[in-house]
Amino acid sequence: MMGYIFGATLTVVVFGALLGTLFLAVENEDWRWGVVSVIILIGILAGGMYLTDQEESQGPCAKYETQWSYNAATKSNMPYRVCVERGEWINNG
Repeated sequence: MMGYIFGATLTVVVFGALLGTLFLAVENEDWRWGVVSVIILIGILAGGMYLTDQEESQGPCAKYETQWSYNAATKSNMPYRVCVERGEWINNG
């Protein structure tokens, strides 16, 4: 739970810094705040790409399992698939 709170707080702070530096760049007509905004934006994009790469590098799913979830709207159980075991990538080259 604390990890989610920390992640959400960090996200709000970073986007607040991005909007704050953009505001300062426009209001003060200072190009240096614009450069800081671009650096923050590059950091956000690089972080997103890194997290995406880490998620995809886990390898393919070797075993799926069907689990059930109760849907209160239809008052029925709905199946969904989850990956319970990851495989590894094999290079044949």
